[in-house]
Amino acid sequence: DVVEKKMGFGGLPKIDPEEVDRSAAPVKEVVLTGDQIDLTTFAFIQTNPADAGRYMTTGSVIMEDEQLGRNVGTYRCQIKGPRQIGVNPEPTQDGWRMLMAAKQRGDKVFKCSIV
Repeated sequence: DVVEKKMGFGGLPKIDPEEVDRSAAPVKEVVLTGDQIDLTTFAFIQTNPADAGRYMTTGSVIMEDEQLGRNVGTYRCQIKGPRQIGVNPEPTQDGWRMLMAAKQRGDKVFKCSIV
């Protein structure tokens, strides 16, 4: 309540959510699959001159491991090619534990979703 008053949120109008039928949702207007997918066409930028390439810096990465469960984290994701991304969690993060567990199993690829 105090934060809202200080930040002025109390003066903003409240907008109720509008439910949209799944079949009519705008997010479904363009669906790319297989070779149609090309991450290099999106405006991801190289934010630091020392970076090895372009990064998605604010994606929520959703990971799942059979033994460790699920994890959602914000990790830097390097665009490696049209359909390949490198995810970069730090050693203190749960995503790192999941990737290391996959590496120990000998997995060459770790599937995840990025929103």
